[in-house]
Amino acid sequence: MTIKLKLLGAVALVGAFAATPASAEFANTLGIGQKSSNLGQAGVATASDYDVFYVNPAGAANIVTPTIGVGLKVLNTTGLHADEPGFNHDVEATVRGSENGYLPSVGAYVPGLLPNVVLGVGFGAVQGFAGDWNNEQPTTFNPTAGLGGTLGANGADANGLSSYGGTGVELVLAELTPTVGIKLSDKLNIGASVGFTTLKHFRVGIDAFIGATVADVADDGVVNNSLGGAAARGHLVAQTSDDIGLPIPPWGFATSPHEASFTIGAQYQLLPNVAIGGVFRSESPTEYDLDLVLDAGPFGTQRGKGTLKLEAPRHVQIGATVDVTPTLRVSADVKWTNWANATGIGSPFIVQIASQTFAPGIPAGGLLGGAISQLVAQPMRGDDTYSIHVGVQYKLMPNLELQAGYNYDPAVFDEGNVSYLLYSSDRHIYSLGATIELPDSALLGSTGTWEWTIGGQFVHYEDRTIDVGQSATFGLGTPGVAPGATPFSSNSNSWEIGGYAWTAGLSGVYKFGAPEEVAFK
Repeated sequence: MTIKLKLLGAVALVGAFAATPASAEFANTLGIGQKSSNLGQAGVATASDYDVFYVNPAGAANIVTPTIGVGLKVLNTTGLHADEPGFNHDVEATVRGSENGYLPSVGAYVPGLLPNVVLGVGFGAVQGFAGDWNNEQPTTFNPTAGLGGTLGANGADANGLSSYGGTGVELVLAELTPTVGIKLSDKLNIGASVGFTTLKHFRVGIDAFIGATVADVADDGVVNNSLGGAAARGHLVAQTSDDIGLPIPPWGFATSPHEASFTIGAQYQLLPNVAIGGVFRSESPTEYDLDLVLDAGPFGTQRGKGTLKLEAPRHVQIGATVDVTPTLRVSADVKWTNWANATGIGSPFIVQIASQTFAPGIPAGGLLGGAISQLVAQPMRGDDTYSIHVGVQYKLMPNLELQAGYNYDPAVFDEGNVSYLLYSSDRHIYSLGATIELPDSALLGSTGTWEWTIGGQFVHYEDRTIDVGQSATFGLGTPGVAPGATPFSSNSNSWEIGGYAWTAGLSGVYKFGAPEEVAFK
């Protein structure tokens, strides 16, 4: 005799994963290099730091001496919270085993190989989301509460918003980006870059109850006795296979250099003290090969493979920079992000289950014996956003610049599409930092200039309440399997999100050659 999961119970647990896709709201809106982060990601009109490969590749043409830059940003999301009656879903760690996540970046540029042309290459995280959520389920559980009970009731008889019990989600996408900047005239720069997927990581863990749909089934298919009153805690993990290991969380990554995005931009000196600029970045199409492990406790473990397609959205950013005085510069940008057309964010989130197995004792056909070919979470419709970016630079001394920034970034998902793992709310991002320039003679006794930038960001998430019945993302669709048996449902509890996240970072840029003293670079 073997213990198997009846279809609905198994679908309920795996469906918890399908209904909780990850959002791309962190790294691609908090900046890559520390200087651009300090300025609230404003300044596409005058960008010239080592992260121009992402900010605006036209800015590479402003680099007049061989330059190399490196940076490391620390991300902490443990200040986020989600409140629901009977549950605690605050973030315990940013990634598994660490309160912080780490985002490195690199850029190198060489001018003069061709007239008026600067060639370079950059590396940085263009998309990321992370949170290891606390999952304190209530002690009461009603195994006869229908589908709500199957998915894990959040009380005696409720199939509430957080009944799926997500325990963590991690998403990182980093690209290696060859870049070219061209100075067409004294006033006009243009540039382009192509980003190849170098490191990518996706992992989600889900807890859920398996309730009245568990049965003891003999090998011949005859039900010997019902275990309908049993309630078991199950856990599903889906994550990318690791091709590359790094000594920073989240530790393991896959790579897909055949996946690529592109960025094009321009900068124009409109007046002696006014510059304007714009940049277009394409979507980053990415496919994740997933290992699926379904641990149903006393009812056994099943394994399978799946694939997931997600895109970092395309965006357009335009802005102007004004040198108010020789020591004061102000930049203001507007950014349109096309979330509505990004696969897996502006469209249904689909996990395709592969028809294969990779562990002994697992039925042919993969996870759940091949009964399910794909999982679909709906409606999953993101809205396009317009974010506002403002940055201020002040030259306190010829070699010391102070920086501050503000960014208003509206929520991507409305009440009908939000879940606690998506964590979508209007954000206010406040930034502060400084850059100091030091000639080599002060450190190494040789020619050249060091430029060190330090700073941080405080990300305030406005409190947002999802009232009972507003969100329709709870449940799943399984095409071709028991149509209508597992419908999408609304949240039966109210739910509030809010809190904060923060970053801190340091970058160092080395410019070969004699130091320069100008008001701004």
